[in-house]
Amino acid sequence: MSKDYRLQQREVAIANGSMARQSAGPKGDNIYEWRSTILGPPGSVYEGGVFFLDITFSPDYPFKPPKHLYVSYLQD
Repeated sequence: MSKDYRLQQREVAIANGSMARQSAGPKGDNIYEWRSTILGPPGSVYEGGVFFLDITFSPDYPFKPPKHLYVSYLQD
């Protein structure tokens, strides 16, 4: 199974609504660079917040984990 196929299957699973309060998908045409959006959970101090992170998959995925970078500023 190709690495690109695994990432495409993960994108399809996310798009099919298996995760209601978050979304993720490739940034443009590069299957290895993704942007994720997470909505703050209701009833928490983060309610109403929209949080972004960038996900970078290695060409060695799934044998090496992806790297995550939170783009949104989280305040204590």
